[in-house]
Amino acid sequence: MAFVRVNMREPGTAIRIIACFAGAILVFGVHPALGAEKKNPWKAKISFGVEFDDNVNTSQTDNNSGQGDKAGIMEFSTSYKLIDEKKFGLEAGYDFFQSLYQDLDDFDLHSHSLSLFANGEVQGLDLNAYYGYSRTLLGRNDFLGLHNFQPSVGYSVTPQWYVTAGLNYQNKNFVTVNTRDANLYAALFDSFYFFNNAKSFVKVGYKIENENTRDSEFDYLGHYLNAEFKTPLDIILAKSILKLRYQYYFKDFRNITAEIGKERLDRRHTLRATFVAPLNDNLAVETDLKYIRALSSLEASDFVERVATVSLKLSY
Repeated sequence: MAFVRVNMREPGTAIRIIACFAGAILVFGVHPALGAEKKNPWKAKISFGVEFDDNVNTSQTDNNSGQGDKAGIMEFSTSYKLIDEKKFGLEAGYDFFQSLYQDLDDFDLHSHSLSLFANGEVQGLDLNAYYGYSRTLLGRNDFLGLHNFQPSVGYSVTPQWYVTAGLNYQNKNFVTVNTRDANLYAALFDSFYFFNNAKSFVKVGYKIENENTRDSEFDYLGHYLNAEFKTPLDIILAKSILKLRYQYYFKDFRNITAEIGKERLDRRHTLRATFVAPLNDNLAVETDLKYIRALSSLEASDFVERVATVSLKLSY
């Protein structure tokens, strides 16, 4: 895949990208598919926001600034249903992300992602397969290429209880720190309980992952526990949504970390609350609050972080 560098700091670059994305939404989102009886196979979303982070960092490389900053955030995603049958579907997608910090521009992120998602149904089982490739710049430098493949199966145990199980493979190619190039293998399980006429749910999940890196210093076995609660909050604002999430992970590094002279151990708690307030059928304001308590025997990965983001989101 060819990858084009885009300098977001050149005058007019951001405006040109925004104009292209807005045009894509107008072309693919506003006009219905031919034939009134057919659903529009295109979907598109674009958002602009501001983020306040009191401890900017890059967790993939254990790079912690120890400083706070604010950033402008722009996101765009679009998808197209190539096949949309009752028993089988195939969807192609593209995602773009850009963060621009006011002062700490070495932590600016710029990424492009392409994906394919297939789904089918066989004897009451929901079969899914996802493949994605993303390319990320960090501080305007080529940073990471990521292949991601995940097959999964879902089953409705009861009308309210739905479970999924899946496998995940990732191939990570770090351009500037190739000692962290890695293959990751994971297995995951999620359980959903729906209520309130299926408008609300509680989810609990577990994932185990094994990462093998080029430099064995970074090899680890990780365990993830997560929980999520989602519900409408019509009592506050019509069609508004509240999401509460918690994740705990434990990473046991298998070899000695040179910087500390012993095997590394990481634990992390992440709490997140998101409130979505719709302004109309296509426009919404989203407020996201995140708290991270990272505990590690490596000083750079032992920190507290608080992040607040407010975004305006347009979708079709």
